Amino acid sequence: MTDVLDAAFTSTTAPDGAAGTWSRSHTHRCLALGGSRAFAQLLAMAWFVAAARILTDAQYGVVATGMAFFAVFAGVGDVGTTRTLVRHVAAEPRMVWTTYRAAVGVRVAVAVRMAPPRQQVIQRLRAIADGKELGDVSTLRDPSVVEELQAQVAGPA
Repeated sequence: MTDVLDAAFTSTTAPDGAAGTWSRSHTHRCLALGGSRAFAQLLAMAWFVAAARILTDAQYGVVATGMAFFAVFAGVGDVGTTRTLVRHVAAEPRMVWTTYRAAVGVRVAVAVRMAPPRQQVIQRLRAIADGKELGDVSTLRDPSVVEELQAQVAGPA
């Protein structure tokens, strides 16, 4: 194993002809990042199983619906800023904070424009969970989703 690590830390030539080295700090950072990601995934899985066992079906349905909304808004709210940020910082490491502030500004602006008012989302989710009539849902992108959610909350017929 040490032969592999020693080989990784020696000076090498990249395919494009540029010389470079891989330092031990890079290895430690990569291992720390991988370990923390694995720990976060295990923690999320444990919470998911615990929530499924503790909450009632209706409560868990509301939580799952909320998580689905969050996943959609988080994915759309990224608007490619993560990849762009990595690309710009890799090209010019000294500009990390300037680039980071610009990316955060873009994400906040998109999130504010796209997200429906929080109270409105919560009221609709509660109404679906309680089996109440939602009223006009024609403003939704796909109003048939409400019927699907209501059918899932009602359970098998």
